[in-house]
Amino acid sequence: MTPDQIHAHYVSAREGRVVLSFMGVLTQELIVDYGRVLRTQSGLSENARHLLFGTFVELSQNILRYSAERAGEPGAERGIGLVLVLETDTGYSVSAGNHVTPASAASLDAKLAELAPLDRAALKQLHKDRRRAPPPPDSLGAGLGLIEMARQASGPLKHAFVPLPDGRLFFTLSVPLAKDLAPASA
Repeated sequence: MTPDQIHAHYVSAREGRVVLSFMGVLTQELIVDYGRVLRTQSGLSENARHLLFGTFVELSQNILRYSAERAGEPGAERGIGLVLVLETDTGYSVSAGNHVTPASAASLDAKLAELAPLDRAALKQLHKDRRRAPPPPDSLGAGLGLIEMARQASGPLKHAFVPLPDGRLFFTLSVPLAKDLAPASA
């Protein structure tokens, strides 16, 4: 990048109210370190700080575990992606983007379509039911992350898939969080 391009990037980030932006190989150590940065955000209640941190961690871990773009030694590969936290007038938008396979895109789209029409009570019940069930076959965890983010969000989750030349897709997911929203009870 030229100095002018770097400056333009800086101005764009400042005007866009970027709190945190990371693009590259995600590791558990980076997630912890950037999480600490988010925990120091001023003007937030402890509950809002907890929601911001938790959403950032969940989106970052999804990239670490599931991104189709990988780096590192075989067996110790890590996902590559983008995590972006923007401040808005009423809260934050935590977004992530990474490469996915067509099969993963279909699965993600179905899971997010299942969550979209559910209200808080239905999301709470689904969360409770899934906690008691065995993990989904395509999950490296309990399969609760998307449900938990939908429960904590102050509005609908927004996602999209952008086709890539190699046949994969670039998956984006954005989670709106209100500054004054309390965490959903378990």
